[in-house]
Amino acid sequence: MLKDFTIEIESKRKEMIRIGLEKGLTHKQTIKISQEIDELMNLWINTKRQT
Repeated sequence: MLKDFTIEIESKRKEMIRIGLEKGLTHKQTIKISQEIDELMNLWINTKRQT
């Protein structure tokens, strides 16, 4: 399960970089993906603590 989180986080990170380069780091879509990554990382941390 933790591996699924890391795969998803890495995928979102690549997407964020691509959009950030295309539209800018302060574009609302870049920020939205960054927030999604934050949520995934928090879930990953909480899941890791429970194991």
